[in-house]
Amino acid sequence: MPLRIPKFLRRGHPVPTPDGAASSYTVGSTDPGSINPSDPAITQPPASTDPTNASQDSSTLRPTTDTLLEDSRFRVLVVGKSGVGKSSVINAVFGVDNLTRTSNELSTQHDIDRPLTSDDNHRLILHDSQGFLGGDIKNLKTVQEFIKRKGAERELKDRLHAIWLCCEIPVSGGRVFERGDEILLRDNTNKGILIGSLETVPIIVVFTKYDQLVIQKKFSLAESLADDRVEWERQAKESATEAVKVSCEKPLNAAAGNRHTWTEVSTKDEYKDTIERLINLTNELYPRVGRH
Repeated sequence: MPLRIPKFLRRGHPVPTPDGAASSYTVGSTDPGSINPSDPAITQPPASTDPTNASQDSSTLRPTTDTLLEDSRFRVLVVGKSGVGKSSVINAVFGVDNLTRTSNELSTQHDIDRPLTSDDNHRLILHDSQGFLGGDIKNLKTVQEFIKRKGAERELKDRLHAIWLCCEIPVSGGRVFERGDEILLRDNTNKGILIGSLETVPIIVVFTKYDQLVIQKKFSLAESLADDRVEWERQAKESATEAVKVSCEKPLNAAAGNRHTWTEVSTKDEYKDTIERLINLTNELYPRVGRH
């Protein structure tokens, strides 16, 4: 079961349709920026909400400014090589089934400007980019131009608020970052991608498919701990965590220094805590968004 949509991103409290049909989602060439915050169909957060307590609730993403709250919009650019699992991460975090299906159907177009929205959640806007492949940096330039363009928007609601750079954990000694990933990681200040003289866009590096690494470690421990399943699970996860530091954190620090937030995730049910951690990390970066 996917995690519920963060409170401030919800559009009221939708009631399932009588026939049980799944809510539709749309991909439009026109950004859905005409949503009226005063529309009674859009529930505003209660005035008594204490933003300092946001970290207490891992399923609640806290807005960074009153303006963002009033406009009820949150824009995320999701970057990652095809096949790293970014669509699964998006669905797991925001609890919107098949939100990215239309993006996959339009994969031949790779239109980073085309916003993804859901009928369940008009406050969430996603922009999905084409993956960086080998030495081809054409797609990287498209991403950089998009970031700069969104940084020049006058209205906070029209800007880019965060970037998730999704990279698959190498299980068999493969390369964790493509060339484009490394350039993107270096093209920043200590706080994120520089998009203007007033602010930056924070980056979270999301190392995906953590469960596959744990499975590999389980196989290596199977004979010695076959009779103690609890200890087998514990040692496998402990070994996987150390492996992530070697195969992911070290290359990240080598590419961009020790200045980027990162986390490992899996979208499998037994690893929901990793998705909650990603939400919390995003929440902690919010004070950087829209700071003037």
